[in-house]
Amino acid sequence: MAVGTVVAQTLPPIHDGQCGLQSPLAVSAIVVNGRTIPVTGHVITDCAVATVLPKWMSDVDGYAQAKQSTRLKSVDVWTSYMCRNVDNAKTGNLSFHAFGAALDVPSFTLEDGRKPAVATNWNGGSAEDQNIIHLTHDAACTYFMTVLGPDADKFHQNHFHVDLGCHGKTCSYRICE
Repeated sequence: MAVGTVVAQTLPPIHDGQCGLQSPLAVSAIVVNGRTIPVTGHVITDCAVATVLPKWMSDVDGYAQAKQSTRLKSVDVWTSYMCRNVDNAKTGNLSFHAFGAALDVPSFTLEDGRKPAVATNWNGGSAEDQNIIHLTHDAACTYFMTVLGPDADKFHQNHFHVDLGCHGKTCSYRICE
């Protein structure tokens, strides 16, 4: 069973002022627990994120199958590579999106037809949908260095921001909010 595999096309290097990506990948699907799952949105990211994304979603898929008798059908991604500052501010530090090292994930679709979403299921909706959204957040904290959701701030009320940014002197500090 392949874990950490993506269906992707290599792209030419991106040079965009201070932003850029030397070896970008356009990801269209991930291999999760032996199945190919489409990724919606125009996902351009680096190899590190492309390796971690299917591992994360494998945990979500395993939970869905074991606890809710369903599986992942697709994963939604809003923002991947984008030359911008943190929280889209006019000034300040560049976001990890500016280097292809971050994703914004608002929801996913399950084979049983449900579409758990951060905006509606973090604190609302059915218990099943709340549970899988919270599991998705917690599982992300295992693989990514930064995970921001509704408890982090007003900018992340409707999606999970995940990135592989370096935190701390040894780049081993994780932020999971």
